[in-house]
This record gives sequence, C-alpha cells and structure tokens, in this order.
Amino acid sequence: MEEEKEVINRAKNGDERALSLIYQRYFNDIYRYTYLSAGSAELAEDLTEEVFFRVLKYIQNYDEEKATFKSWIFRIAHNLVVDYFRSKPRYVHEALDEQLGVEDGQMERMEERIYQEEARKLLKESLNRLTDEQRQVILMKYFLGMSNLEVGEVMGKRKGAINSLQNRALKRMGAYLRERGYGAVDKLEG
Repeated sequence: MEEEKEVINRAKNGDERALSLIYQRYFNDIYRYTYLSAGSAELAEDLTEEVFFRVLKYIQNYDEEKATFKSWIFRIAHNLVVDYFRSKPRYVHEALDEQLGVEDGQMERMEERIYQEEARKLLKESLNRLTDEQRQVILMKYFLGMSNLEVGEVMGKRKGAINSLQNRALKRMGAYLRERGYGAVDKLEG
C-alpha cells in the first residue's frame, strides 16, 4: 500500500481511492478476525462490513499519536465482536475447524485424520475454558500473528496486561491438555 500515513490523511479528506486502498489492505485481516471470532461466514461478512462503515464514519477521529492504524481498525472490529457476543453463550465456533484443517487430499492416512480431528476438538475445548479476554488474546496472537503491543492497543490494555492474559490463558489451556493426557502448551513463545 502507498505510504500509509499519506493514504490515511487522504482518506480523512474524503479521498475515495484512499478509502479503497485501506479497504483492500485490511479487509482480509479484519474478515479473518471476525470469522475466527464469530464462526460464521455470514456473520463475519456483516461484522466486517460494519467495521468498514465505522472506519468511514470515524476516520476523522483516528490519531496516530494514540495507536497505529492497524490497532485502531482492529479495535473497532474487537469492540463489534465483543458487543455482539456480550449476551451470547461462550463457545468457540466452527471457524477453527477450517483454520486448523488440512486441505482435502493432503492427509492420506486415516490415523493422521483421526489425530487432526482430536487436536481440533482439544483446541476448541481448551479455548472454551478461557475467559473472553484470554480467548481474544490467543486468537489475535496465534491466529492473526499480532504482537502483544498490537493486541494491547486493540483491547485497550497495556502490554503487561496482555502478557498476563496470554500467560494465564496458556497455563489454563496447558492444564486442561495435561488433564486429558497431552503435553503442555504453556511453554509457547510470545
């Protein structure tokens, strides 16, 4: 993308090409985040559409001194996801099946397929044992590749708080997996 700062400034002035560049640059990442959080393509599309509507509506409020643009736009997405699911029961959606799955034809042996399905099931179960904040940290860090600083900006928390949430989440997941007879995940690098 062109120099991001220039594109953002042009977008603030209503430049449609700049807004289009922002949409093109961030659409896939925002959609992936909403899909991982929502588990439904239709809901992810609706949430992603709303994110970009809010970007258009509030881009004048973006302040580069407070956060990177990536963090700002993910904060919008995060707030929408949290608001949407605030009154819904907590569970990890089927989106993880596709994210963790292996393309058809790649796994030829039945043993590998059974192992993969068990791994998906265990991951979903261990994620279900986390608080909403812990789960969001794990999704952003390990499924979207965001840094703790970026996750902190998105969630409105200091980097240290994100480190703590991540550590507690990994320990909780690790304890659950150990209870089930599997190795720990709490040694993952952050």
